[in-house]
Amino acid sequence: MKYIFFALLSALGVGYVSAQPNLLIQPMSLAQPVAFHPTQPKILFNGASTLVIWNWATAESIVIPHHPAMTSRALSPDGRLFAFNSGNKDNYKVTILDTDDGSVRSVIPSESDMPGIHFSKNNAYLILDKKDDIAVFAIETAAKVGSLEKPQNSDKMTAAVMDDTLILAGKDRLTFISLPELKKIRHLVVQGNAMNFSDDGRYAFYSENDETLVVNTWTGAVVGSIPQESMWLDFPFSMLRR
Repeated sequence: MKYIFFALLSALGVGYVSAQPNLLIQPMSLAQPVAFHPTQPKILFNGASTLVIWNWATAESIVIPHHPAMTSRALSPDGRLFAFNSGNKDNYKVTILDTDDGSVRSVIPSESDMPGIHFSKNNAYLILDKKDDIAVFAIETAAKVGSLEKPQNSDKMTAAVMDDTLILAGKDRLTFISLPELKKIRHLVVQGNAMNFSDDGRYAFYSENDETLVVNTWTGAVVGSIPQESMWLDFPFSMLRR
């Protein structure tokens, strides 16, 4: 329903007024929804230089300036924290915000222009999936607690976190790694090339011949398939949940 809701608002060109006087939040054409709180009536919008946490039940909002623009982002599974990467060639960083009040919980150096960002169970750790390695940071202290060098030819590898396990999907296999120790637990053989994960990490999507396979991450079993001619660019992987 939320996708239909925002499609209607976008078509109407609606803007939102916050509880703060004289503050007009950018209309849909300028500020796009980037995260939906899983348990509260909150949506996060990103504009050119602001992040807006909007409570659609109360019409109240928190506006957070950011510069330069965010390049990657993630909402924690419980919706309490939102992390985004931003910066320039010499100073990329991940800022972690509390979605209740917009306060900054931590700032972590990312040293990457577009890392994959993941939260561990209970928001204890932040995992950055970069081009050559994977780094784990303690959120409360911003201290780096470990890193893992990626294997060669891993440019098409994608990652997800399920509870306290890091899952790497690469060509023909799934690899499971413990957090925060970054020790390999096991691997499963899966046919095809990795494409993406569902938001909760419980399903992986593999391209094989002329179809996309939906794979149960924990067992490696194929539980469904999608003909590639019926796929579209922005397939809503997040809608596929256990």
